[in-house]
Parts: sequence; structure tokens; C-alpha cells
Amino acid sequence: MKVVQEGSLKNPSFHGIIIKDPHCNWGFANRIRHNHEDDLDFKWGFLQDYMNQNNIQDLIITGDLVDSNDEKKWSFKQYYKNKEKLLKFKQSKTFWSIAGNHDMLNGFEGVNETPFGEFVRENVIEHLTNKPICLGENSWIYGIDYSKYKDVTKNKLNGISLNHSNVNGLIIAVIHAHVTPNEVGCTEWTYNELLENFPGIDVFVCGHYHGGFPVQIFLKKIKQPDGTFIDDPNNHVVMINPWSFQRVVRDYYNEMDIHIPEFVEIKTENINDEWYLEFKNIQVPVKSYEETFKPKVVELLKVTRKEHFKFFETVNFDDIKVGANDEEILVQFAEADDLDKSIIIKAFDKVLPLISPTHIVSIP
Repeated sequence: MKVVQEGSLKNPSFHGIIIKDPHCNWGFANRIRHNHEDDLDFKWGFLQDYMNQNNIQDLIITGDLVDSNDEKKWSFKQYYKNKEKLLKFKQSKTFWSIAGNHDMLNGFEGVNETPFGEFVRENVIEHLTNKPICLGENSWIYGIDYSKYKDVTKNKLNGISLNHSNVNGLIIAVIHAHVTPNEVGCTEWTYNELLENFPGIDVFVCGHYHGGFPVQIFLKKIKQPDGTFIDDPNNHVVMINPWSFQRVVRDYYNEMDIHIPEFVEIKTENINDEWYLEFKNIQVPVKSYEETFKPKVVELLKVTRKEHFKFFETVNFDDIKVGANDEEILVQFAEADDLDKSIIIKAFDKVLPLISPTHIVSIP
């Protein structure tokens, strides 16, 4: 397989879009963002328009289709709203997705009895698994759901790689794991590890790690009898690892306004028994961090989470009555959440100087 310049492939056998970790959460209260549902609608609408304008029918999702893996947080109304939104943006297209940790019950227990599982059963999405799907002329796409055990992912990748000789075509593997170009704190796989261990895979599509990297092209590695590797100058391997489609406040690069949601357009074509691929990165127009998030509330959450005061995640700051003093508000919180008010007062004593010199009602 060889990578060619954008615009080179005139009759692609496969033409699709890749998005990373959309974290859909329509119908959920969001205390840390301004108008988060409007932002979701805009991003999905932008993606839909692009696909319509370019006659693209297939969307590949790297997992974490939804934001919450806690079944207790989902009501039927919320499920139905997310289903209707996805169907609205889907139209006649096909949405292919693996399951990320946010799609699985409690983060790792599979997709039965989850919104993701229901979306599959109701044909809102198609579940990508390690049983390959042929898209176009022999472009084979495999999916590997999230696993907290690296060996599980390794064994599935190895099976895909070894099956390459039985498939006459291009091999694309979609995974939900922390993949980075080089080793960082949370890395599960570096690019080089994937290249050396799974030579039968032509394209790696990576989710889970919200940070983004330019699409990178490598020469396929061939292992020698002595354990060393040489490069195959006639074959490329591609790493697709874009910025996630949804910005999550816990990611430090959001506060620095580095994170610009994006998606990747890919085309594949077989010309004279040689496979070619081209790609294009498309950034989604978004508002700045200050316009999107509520920084003071974010700071409050950061500090209180360190003290394990998770009640702040459920507090609706918009309901705070103007005129109530801080202690009155804290007592209301304590009563509503069955918490010791002395603990909450201690928390606010620590937090308030960081976010407001006067009164909690100043939190936007």
C-alpha cells in the first residue's frame, strides 16, 4: 500500500470519514459548559454537511460514542434524544463504531444493557468487531473494542495481522487504546510497537487518547531472522490519530486552546493490483475555551475532586438564589445530598479564595 497526495484518487473504492471519541451527551445537564447541546448540534451538523457535499456514506467512530457508562445516569428520555439526534445526522449513511470504555457497562463489562448496545440493536450504528467488514473493493476494516488488559488487544491485533495473507486487499484496524508517537505517561502502545508487532496491518485508526497528532506515514517493517527490522521501501503504513471530536474539560490542552476537534477523510483505490490511500484532515470551527467552558466552575471541580467531594458534579449552579449567603447555600447542598455540612464548609473555605473574592453567586 502506498500513500498518495490529496486529489490523486479519482475512482476510490472506499471513501469515508473517521472521528475520534465523540462522547455524545444530549439531554444531560452540563454544569461546566455554556450551551453544550448547541455546540454538539453544530459539530455534528458541520460533519453531516461535509459528508453530504462530498457524497461520503461511511463514518468510522473510534469508540466512546456516548459520554456516560453508568446505566443509572441514563433515562429513557435521554436515550431517545441521543438516538433521534444520531438518526437525524446519520440520514442514509452508515455509522461504524467500536466500543470504547465509555460505551461499556462500568467501563469494561461489555455493551449488553448499555445505550451503545441498544443503538446497535436498533440499527442506529453498526458494531465494528474483529470480524472484518469489506468496504468498497477489498478494503477490509476490523474493530477492536476497549479492553483494560493490553494482552487482549495484542492478541486481537495479532490475529488481524496474521490474517493479512488470507485477504487480498487493504487492512484497516480501529482500536480504542492510548496510542502515541512516543512514550508518555499513559501510553499503552507507541507507533513503533504497532509497526514492529503487527506488520500485516496497513492502517491503524486510534481512539481513547484525546490528544491529536498529524497523520503519519511509515515504511512497513520487515522482521529479519536475527530479530532486527528493515524497512520495505515499496509499502507504507499509516497512523491516523486525530484530535477527539468532543473536547473534555479534564484535558489540559483544552484550557490552552490547543485542542481543535477534527475528522479525517480517507480514500482507497486499487490501481493495477497496487493499493493506494489518500487522506485529508478537516478541522471543525469551535469557540474558545473561555467561550465554551465555565472556568470558575471547572476550577471548583478540580479542587474539590482532590478532596473527594463529588457532590459538586450534581450541583446545578443556575438554581442558586441571588442573595443567599455562602453558608446558607452550603447547608442546602448538604441537606440535598445527605452530606455533613461541616465537610462542605471546609471544602468551600479552601476553594472560594481561588475562584471568587466575594460570593458563590458570581460563578457563571
